[in-house]
Amino acid sequence: MKRWENFKMKTGMIADMHLLNFVLLMFTVFFEVFVYSPNLPINLTNLDFTVNNSSTSQTVIVPTDFQSIQEAINNVANGAMILVKKGVYYGGIVINKSITLLGEERDFTIIDSNGSSDVITVLSNSCTICSFTIRNGGTSYPANCGIKLCNVDNNIIFNNTITGNFVGIKLGDKQRGSKANIIKYNNITGNRYGIFLDHASLNEIYGNLISKNLWNGIELAWSNNNKIYNNTICCNKAYGLEIPIATPSIKNIIYHNNFINNTLSTSTSGYKNIWDDGYPSGGNYWSDYKGVDEKFGVQQNINGCDGIGDSPYIIDANNVDMYPLMSPFKLLIPIAVFVLSPENPKIGEPVTFNASLSFSDGATITSYHWDFGDGNTAVGQIVKHAYLSAGKFTVSLTVTNCRGLSAKTTKTIAIQYSLNCKDVAIKCIVVGAITGFFVFFGRHLWKRRTFKVSMVFEKILYKFPNKI
Repeated sequence: MKRWENFKMKTGMIADMHLLNFVLLMFTVFFEVFVYSPNLPINLTNLDFTVNNSSTSQTVIVPTDFQSIQEAINNVANGAMILVKKGVYYGGIVINKSITLLGEERDFTIIDSNGSSDVITVLSNSCTICSFTIRNGGTSYPANCGIKLCNVDNNIIFNNTITGNFVGIKLGDKQRGSKANIIKYNNITGNRYGIFLDHASLNEIYGNLISKNLWNGIELAWSNNNKIYNNTICCNKAYGLEIPIATPSIKNIIYHNNFINNTLSTSTSGYKNIWDDGYPSGGNYWSDYKGVDEKFGVQQNINGCDGIGDSPYIIDANNVDMYPLMSPFKLLIPIAVFVLSPENPKIGEPVTFNASLSFSDGATITSYHWDFGDGNTAVGQIVKHAYLSAGKFTVSLTVTNCRGLSAKTTKTIAIQYSLNCKDVAIKCIVVGAITGFFVFFGRHLWKRRTFKVSMVFEKILYKFPNKI
């Protein structure tokens, strides 16, 4: 019977352990439901379900996967990326697929045709060529190009050095031309022509340094409706920009360029184009402009200065820069900065957002636009806003200056749960009462259950005394 007493003691301990687990479970559930959960924002859109895309584009490396760039082009599909490691790669290449061609480092990833052909010929739409030195197509006839876009559209050429060619970059030819291409942030120097547009329309050319070419920086032939801006065009031996009389080109928009120390700034042969972006954005900087800046305003008739010449820069009877810049153009992009107080606000607590540290060199900030990340917005340098739920929110500030240029910055703000002490106390009393109920009656029920179980085992022990 001693073994049976030990067994009853063990079953009682087991019952007590189950009871303890049960009570703790009930306490946890009621704490979550009554105390914590009411302040938890449930927002499924904040959950991260992002997975890696298993259908990513093909990527190959030269010379790891293929010895030459042309071999890589020949063996990839449309949409592929070809990464080219630093080195000198001789011979011209032809791109006849929609690919991205990316050099490891612009000054040390070199494609050199050694004067034998165009360095890169593009025969496909939607290609990107980035971060190469593209050289030695040859500066005399035959007229080889650094990059030639042959009747193709929607290509991007950026962050390349292009030198030692008859034409640095040529867009189109007399068959159809090329359109909607972007030529940006390239260094185009030491060619005969920097950029040549031939029957090319609706292209954008911006942010390039076009310098020290042996003839024109940019030439347009039968090319209309292009946008040429934010370039520095300097020290070219003939014109900074020319439209020859035999190749009419019209409706091109040309502004915010720096025409510096070219032999002749520009010639348009009388074909009408647009040479400024209106007031107060302004036109181009011309190093041979002789005007002064003593007035401001759309009519330049109010005393004061604004960085724009008081008199127009006249190219010919049909072409006038109404608002020539007094100094080389630089993007007067404002800097957006803001602070918030308090830094760790609670639900419903007003937060002050202060953008007074934002600044814009040379152009006054005219607007401050706030997006608080919870569907609410505001305007003003200093604003207040209170969040109605807890969680993390992305606050964005966009500032715009008088030249129409904008900048944006963002911060993440964490809104803390705000618990009312009185409400918490009441909830804890309720939870304590419910927990006490389970402890008292649960213990009673477990004891009765243990008693009934012990009676059964006592009968079994009586019949089989040697089995337990």
